[in-house]
Amino acid sequence: MDAAFEAQTLIDSEMVVVARRGHPLAAATRLKGLAGARFVVGAPRGQPGAGIFDAFERAGLPPPNVELHTDGLLDTAAVVAGSECLAMIPSTVMHTGLLRERLAIVPIEDWLPAYSVCLLRRGDVPPTPAAAALQAWFAREAAYFNTQRGPARPTGEPPSSSPGGEDGGAP
Repeated sequence: MDAAFEAQTLIDSEMVVVARRGHPLAAATRLKGLAGARFVVGAPRGQPGAGIFDAFERAGLPPPNVELHTDGLLDTAAVVAGSECLAMIPSTVMHTGLLRERLAIVPIEDWLPAYSVCLLRRGDVPPTPAAAALQAWFAREAAYFNTQRGPARPTGEPPSSSPGGEDGGAP
């Protein structure tokens, strides 16, 4: 990165493979077991939304079978929730009820990429008051998010509705 810029990491997020709840491949532990599956990807190869290509390549597999390219995370999640397709999404979003109730994390043990969400700013010029307030708001929201999220559920089990359930009431 250019020395004129500063980066502040707000959120670190590992990627996870997801499927609709009840999908026959939801218990797969290796990418090899997903080699024939259809995938939804959210970006062209080489961008964060298409990290599944890197994961397959690193596992020594041919490229995944891409059924559909989407423009965003919600589109990807909606297609996966209503189809036999799989996708790779940031684990951080699986902590929200909207996705956690409809999707299951496929407990892949192979390498999957991780990304950081960062705030970039010029280091040689102080921010305007409005920019400083926005930066503080982003940092505050990220800190709150980081304290509220629990571990993603690799087994794809829905959250326990009562404290002390099978998963010990973990979020």
